[in-house]
Amino acid sequence: MLLGLALFAFFRRWPGGASKTAAAVVLLCVVSNLLVVNMYLAHFIENGPALLWTDAVRGLVRDLGRRPGRVVFAADWGMLQQVEYYGEGRIGYHSGSDGIVPGLREPGNAVQMERFLAAPNIVYALHTEGHEVTAGTRKRLLAFAAERGYVDKVLNVIRDRHGVAIFEVHEFERR
Repeated sequence: MLLGLALFAFFRRWPGGASKTAAAVVLLCVVSNLLVVNMYLAHFIENGPALLWTDAVRGLVRDLGRRPGRVVFAADWGMLQQVEYYGEGRIGYHSGSDGIVPGLREPGNAVQMERFLAAPNIVYALHTEGHEVTAGTRKRLLAFAAERGYVDKVLNVIRDRHGVAIFEVHEFERR
């Protein structure tokens, strides 16, 4: 719309050949822009979205929604808001959990994580290895739990529409 107004003003000031040249330049720019947008669309269709914005999150939300009474601990960044949104507020989760595992070296986070591990009603949502937003989060959580005598049980692996494993749902039990 802004481009149309600018062209209209240009045509009023300089009628004739200059306005035809301006219209041709604008048309060239519009076609170029459409080709660039089409290239990005084709790339998106072929490869899917970026890691954080994956269609696998809906599968994760469906899985978590089938676990009544369980509360979600998102071990990595980028899951909580999507679980809250797609779960329409019906899935319980620990707000701020996505910052605890990356900061396990801090004593306060370690104490908090030990409390979460001891709670029996928590399920842990993790990105699969190589798909983490914060690199090493999955390994860090599994090692932390194992050091404290917990056994990891993978409840489900969630894949995107391309069949790539993106999320895992875990629980931990004391040995």
